[in-house]
Amino acid sequence: MTKRKDEMRRKWRPRKARCLECKRAFKVKRRGRAPSYCSGKCRNQAYWKRKSQGPREVAARTIQGIYDRAFVLRVAEEVVKILQQGGVIPAPEPPQLKPKPKAASPLRLVGEDSGDNH
Repeated sequence: MTKRKDEMRRKWRPRKARCLECKRAFKVKRRGRAPSYCSGKCRNQAYWKRKSQGPREVAARTIQGIYDRAFVLRVAEEVVKILQQGGVIPAPEPPQLKPKPKAASPLRLVGEDSGDNH
């Protein structure tokens, strides 16, 4: 069974990339994971830069990411609401809740006339 050339091709891969640390352009090898840094030196500098950040900077970056995600969710909810009001998409129907049948209790009441005199 032969495969066509376009089926055999792998995902698109950039030929050049830009270093996240020094911003220089560098060639990307054909195999392996695409690198983010041009050299070990830049990778090491980025590591120490991240490691030297205090807890305030890390917390601020984390909180900013949370605010960004919350903003995106609010905007998406408003867009859906507007589309529903305009009749573009139907409003969701509330789920129909079915009452669960109650199972018989394994407990029983013991009366005075049951015959147990313990």
